[in-house]
Amino acid sequence: VVHRLSDCGNFDVPTVVVDGGEGKDVSAIALHDVMFRAAEIGLVPDPAGCFLARGKSTSCSECGVAIIRLRRTGYSIRCARMGDVDALVSIEAANWKDQPEMRTNQLKIEDRIRNNPQCNLVVQDETGAC
Repeated sequence: VVHRLSDCGNFDVPTVVVDGGEGKDVSAIALHDVMFRAAEIGLVPDPAGCFLARGKSTSCSECGVAIIRLRRTGYSIRCARMGDVDALVSIEAANWKDQPEMRTNQLKIEDRIRNNPQCNLVVQDETGAC
């Protein structure tokens, strides 16, 4: 997130800057990737401020422009890492106290993170705790 002045010069506007990487056009980045990058730094869509306009191009049904007002939440969302395993095991134990057979065990959590990290998300508070 960078801060810039609005066009009128009166407002400090937090702006999510997406780096498309070497040789990659920023306009070619999928909206879900932009939203995930924003969530990683604690920004989520404000329900009162989302707009999506589809392009008129017949060759690209997914082309368009999104204007999304983001708000800070006090938490962030990111892909799970191996360092999160102990916290996730503790969460399983706390949430399935009376039904231990429902808990996902440590080996299964490690396997999920190792083999499919993008589908295993962690919500963490501002201190980084899960």
